[in-house]
Amino acid sequence: MKIAEFVQMLESISKISSRNSIAEFISRQFYNIDKNCISSFFYLLQGRLGPKYLDIEYNFSDKLVIKSFDVYKNEVLDYLREYGDLGDVVMKMKLEGKLNQVKSILNDSQILNDNSSILDLLTSLQSLAGMSGKGSQEKKLFTFLKIISSVSPLSAKYIVRIILGDLRLGISEKTILESFSFFLVGDKSLKEEINYAYGVN
Repeated sequence: MKIAEFVQMLESISKISSRNSIAEFISRQFYNIDKNCISSFFYLLQGRLGPKYLDIEYNFSDKLVIKSFDVYKNEVLDYLREYGDLGDVVMKMKLEGKLNQVKSILNDSQILNDNSSILDLLTSLQSLAGMSGKGSQEKKLFTFLKIISSVSPLSAKYIVRIILGDLRLGISEKTILESFSFFLVGDKSLKEEINYAYGVN
């Protein structure tokens, strides 16, 4: 599954209010997932970098995202007051071409693009989270800017949300488990058995 397809799916989910409908919608996407992207799909869908037992954190705050747009700081803060979400702010900035200057500073180099797979996205985000030690904050800022400057506005919106740990979609572990039931039998009648097998009460 390509990044463009994944974020378009997230955007579609954002317009669905019912959890049952979300679970059913997710189940229909299973046919579009390549075998090598299965883990990436479910981790990113929950805004995670891996299973819960692995302590992987971005340590990337709202302030750090704002700092990365230092030249546009006042505009970012104005947009943030208007939208209340940095994902939406970054998408707005990209739509207005505000990141074109940033991209040129980065020598137009790319880590990802919208045709990259979600496995590539997960790998890049894991690398970002793994940066530590002296000078790591500057390296994180540089890598973050390279990622979001190389993808579409919609992709940037959701990548920022993933990095900040809030996809704002209300997708829980239980929602995903219910989607397995929809995939297998077309409804959530297997929910209890699947929850039991997974160890969720």
